[in-house]
Amino acid sequence: MSKATISRFVQRGKADQLKPIKLGTAIRFPRAVIDKLAPQGDAA
Repeated sequence: MSKATISRFVQRGKADQLKPIKLGTAIRFPRAVIDKLAPQGDAA
């Protein structure tokens, strides 16, 4: 799932539980939360 897609979920209020994790200069999101946002069958 792209960063833009995740950002859209956050902006629409559908991912309030999503807290980014900063690793150096990179921003990561918890995999378990991203998988819950993905439509059924799209999660890898």
